[in-house]
Amino acid sequence: MNAQYLKNDPEFAHKLTQLLDSYDDVNIRLAYQLMQGGGVPNSLAKRISDNIQGKILCLEYRLTSLLTHLQILQIHDTHLQELPSAIGDLQALVILELINNQLVCLPPEIQYLQQLTDLQLVANRLIGLPEEIKALKKLEKLNIYGNQLKVFPEALLHLPKLESLNLGANQLQALPTQMPQMRALRKLDIGTNPMQNIVAVLTQMPWLEILSLSGLKLSDREWQQLKVKLPYTQIIR
Repeated sequence: MNAQYLKNDPEFAHKLTQLLDSYDDVNIRLAYQLMQGGGVPNSLAKRISDNIQGKILCLEYRLTSLLTHLQILQIHDTHLQELPSAIGDLQALVILELINNQLVCLPPEIQYLQQLTDLQLVANRLIGLPEEIKALKKLEKLNIYGNQLKVFPEALLHLPKLESLNLGANQLQALPTQMPQMRALRKLDIGTNPMQNIVAVLTQMPWLEILSLSGLKLSDREWQQLKVKLPYTQIIR
């Protein structure tokens, strides 16, 4: 029995509905597995892709034809530990918010989100970013506040339109010497990190409009250097 036949079979749709209505995780996953092989009945398409958990399962079981129209995807406050590689199928995405989950990494398929302008990764467990993120040439806003980065992801140096970067509340100890090549950057937050010896890099970026350094342990001399070298930058201590 081919997938097209199953998809249009009322009995198949009824069985799927029963599984979904059980609100049992095993049964719900079985429903998605069946749709993976038999197709998604039109009567269920909206239901299975209209909530956060449904969207996650659509990605996990690669039922992404239901999501390819999305321009905004918001996955907040879940226990998601791994973003499925099928995220790369959602090539219309402009805004992707993965906030307050348990992500430790992003898949390299993130590179296929060529229309993405805003990526929010606040409050996860990220220890790094994939090198492939440098392919996001339209990215303007990146927020990685509240993760576990120890090293500045140098792939970010290759994002030509990045205007706003929040790296606050991580475990970063230094900034790369090449950071002044980020000429589009206007807002930078690196507060609440155990950083040292960053003034020499920051003073080469006079185009910054807002620089948040709250919680950083800088000497009076270093604060004065920043004030003198960045006279048009709003510095937040």
